[in-house]
Amino acid sequence: MDKQRPLIFPALTGLLAVACLIMGVFLLRGSWKPAQSQRIAEETGALQGMLPGMSADEIQAELNRRVSEGELAISINSVLEFETGASEGLLRIENSEKNHYTMVVEMYLNDTGERIYQSGGIKPGYFLEKARLDQPLPKGDYPVTVHFKAYDEEDNYIGEANAETVVRILN
Repeated sequence: MDKQRPLIFPALTGLLAVACLIMGVFLLRGSWKPAQSQRIAEETGALQGMLPGMSADEIQAELNRRVSEGELAISINSVLEFETGASEGLLRIENSEKNHYTMVVEMYLNDTGERIYQSGGIKPGYFLEKARLDQPLPKGDYPVTVHFKAYDEEDNYIGEANAETVVRILN
C-alpha cells in the first residue's frame, strides 16, 4: 500500500492542476467579452461611399491641404548658451516659411515649471538669432521645455509643439 500512495498523490495533483487550468481558461474567456454598455452604437444615418460632389482626388487634395495647415516645423539651437545669466544667448529660433502660423516661443524650467523666456510673435519665414532670458539665472545647466505656440492672423491660439533642451549659463 505504501508503494501505491506515492503514485496516487502525483496523479491527483496533476488532475487538480488540469481542472484549475480549464476553469481558469473558462473564466478568463468570459471576462474578455466587452460589456454591452462599452459597445459603440452604429450610426443609422450613415451612408456607404464617398460624399457626393467630390471626386476621390478632390477629397484627398482637401485632406492633404488640411494636414499641411496643421503641421508645425520647429527649429532651435540644441544647447542654449549664455555667457552670463543676463547676457544674450544664441537661440537660433526659426519659424519656417512652410508654417502657416505666427509662432510665440516660451521656455519653462523643468524642475520648477517657471517660465524664463517668452518671445514676441515670429511670422513664418522669420527667425530670431539671439535673445536674453526674461529672468537671469546663475551659472549652471538648466533642463527646459520649449513651447512653440502657433497663432492665426487674428491671434487665436491654434496649437503647439514642444522640445526639450538645456539652457547653459557659463559664468
